[in-house]
Amino acid sequence: MTRTDQLPLLPALRDPTDRPALDFAGDRLTYRELASVAGALAAELAGRTRVAVWATPSLHTAVGVVAALAAGVPAVPVNPKVGERELGPGALAMQRAIKAALDPYDILNPGKVIG
Repeated sequence: MTRTDQLPLLPALRDPTDRPALDFAGDRLTYRELASVAGALAAELAGRTRVAVWATPSLHTAVGVVAALAAGVPAVPVNPKVGERELGPGALAMQRAIKAALDPYDILNPGKVIG
């Protein structure tokens, strides 16, 4: 499943509006934007066995978790003090994927999702 409108735990994404969904230190997404960006990232995550998400208080973390849920993939929170080298070669690829997914929304607070 990669559709955010089918997430039973997040009913506001079934019919997303322009109401604020997330706000982290001024970085904001509406429900419509969250559904769009998380849905796009979920398509990239589909088929993975799990996704590691840097556990930071940021839009990137929240979007990564919603995308993982939409893809039907477990999201594993990772302490951001753990280095990328210890996590393996997939770290940078997923970091770029979530950043690219959020770039249209001009997010200034980069976080990481690692697959």
